[in-house]
Amino acid sequence: CVSYIPNIEIPGLFISAMDDIVCLRKGFPIEKIEHNCNLMMCLTEFGGHLGYFEGLHAHQWHPEVVMDYFDTLERYFNE
Repeated sequence: CVSYIPNIEIPGLFISAMDDIVCLRKGFPIEKIEHNCNLMMCLTEFGGHLGYFEGLHAHQWHPEVVMDYFDTLERYFNE
């Protein structure tokens, strides 16, 4: 499905971690994502596969990032 990335015409957010053992960094199409103005890449150093936690109480930070992304899109498209 990497070949479809240049043709994506709707906004999309990719979240991945460099230490993910399932979606390996070397196979992730970062360059193709960066060349599509409709897409945004959030690449963290740590996080593993679905392990986006912070703090002592295992707070997940990614829902806030995703909601901020959608809020920004809503403001942009409603201007």
